[in-house]
Amino acid sequence: NEGVEPVEWSRDGASILSILTRADHSHQLALMSVDDGAMQIVKDIGPVTPQRVSLSPDGEFVVYDYPQRENASARDIFIIRRDGSDERRLIEFPATDVAPVWTSEGDRVVFASDRSGAMDLWSVQVSGGVVQGEPEVVRRNIGRLLALGTTDAGAYYYQQTVGAVEVYDAPLEGETSRDAKPISTTYSGSNISSVWSPDGQRIAFASRRGPVGFARGFTTLAIRDVRTQEVRELMPEMNSFLLRAWSPDGEKILVQGQDAQGRTGASAIDVETGRVSPIVLNAAGQNDIRRADWRPDGSVVFINSASQKLLARDPSTGREHVLLDLKIEGLKVVGNVMGRGFRLSPDGKALAYTVNDRVGNTRTASLWIRPLSGGASKELAHATAPETLMFQDWTPDGAAVLFTRWSFQSPKEEISLWRVATAGGEPEPLSLSREALRDVSVNPSGSRITFTAGNPGAEIWALENLLTRFQPKL
Repeated sequence: NEGVEPVEWSRDGASILSILTRADHSHQLALMSVDDGAMQIVKDIGPVTPQRVSLSPDGEFVVYDYPQRENASARDIFIIRRDGSDERRLIEFPATDVAPVWTSEGDRVVFASDRSGAMDLWSVQVSGGVVQGEPEVVRRNIGRLLALGTTDAGAYYYQQTVGAVEVYDAPLEGETSRDAKPISTTYSGSNISSVWSPDGQRIAFASRRGPVGFARGFTTLAIRDVRTQEVRELMPEMNSFLLRAWSPDGEKILVQGQDAQGRTGASAIDVETGRVSPIVLNAAGQNDIRRADWRPDGSVVFINSASQKLLARDPSTGREHVLLDLKIEGLKVVGNVMGRGFRLSPDGKALAYTVNDRVGNTRTASLWIRPLSGGASKELAHATAPETLMFQDWTPDGAAVLFTRWSFQSPKEEISLWRVATAGGEPEPLSLSREALRDVSVNPSGSRITFTAGNPGAEIWALENLLTRFQPKL
């Protein structure tokens, strides 16, 4: 997992300010020589990645944002000389200050902050690496952003997320699309991924609220009581996550995401305490499970990407046993952001899964079920390019599975929800179609579903004449 992320050119064009990622998920700030690729390490910064680092035009100082203290979600702006000396906080405030960028004149640092209650763009004068005076607002309500940099002409470029993503609750039968309602009345357009509890009395969903994208505090775990509509919130020690399944005993939720150490994989979150525990760490200390689900007996089932085996693991003992050898069986199980790809039946005796294949130059997608005790796989649904499909969930009685179908040539085209009996027969469309419909979860009674819809995008914006805002008025 080692890598180099180039961030910013030096003014003289001789080096590139970069973030290095090591195999142990730690990071370093470095200047990479354009001539020979040699690295000058500026600082070791541990497992957390700054949202932005920036090199002063004279090449003397590097500014970056970082958590105020260990395990904190709020950030301050730090400054350090290029030789690694004289490190200190440049901007210190109880709120979150992020994404520092030097102006082209080198006398100011522009940054984003939620100190006013909303995310605004601020600027502060800097001389010799020392703040001169108080920060001042440049632009109100700029929102969560990714700073790209400033130009000599005084324009500030940034990337902004647009479009909403929401979790909905709806009846499975009848006018599902018309009767679907957002699951939350707060943080509208920022809720994603949901699962029902085993008793059907609670719905858990992920809510992206933090000011710093994909960092600690970015994602909140919200749990809604179906009877009282009260919502309880937890902030696990993770950078980001999506929900996959609730444990059979109702005590934990299986999630897929990145933990506070920067490791990606499957983890379990305690629904009372918010405590996070990885399902399994390999010999290198990495959480290498990419797709996982609970079994009725409380073990976790997942696909080992190296061996291509479907394994069941007891989280308490670490013992594993093989449920299915996908390589020997010739099964090409897939899964992505549009669906989990596979899941065991409610009784744990069968596997439903999606397969992508190619016949000549034609791509196909199909939905299958396979008994784990032996027996042939059965194809339930099939799609030929430009159409595709993805498995979503089982009905509680195991008599049917739900899947989505859409055309991958039209990303804005609505995705529709379908149902097909596990005994076979023609798939039937349900009355639900939405843009980017995914993460369908059926409640234990089979009467309702939750699902995610919406597809946030990114836009590049320019704030013109940034430098003229700071020029003295005559």
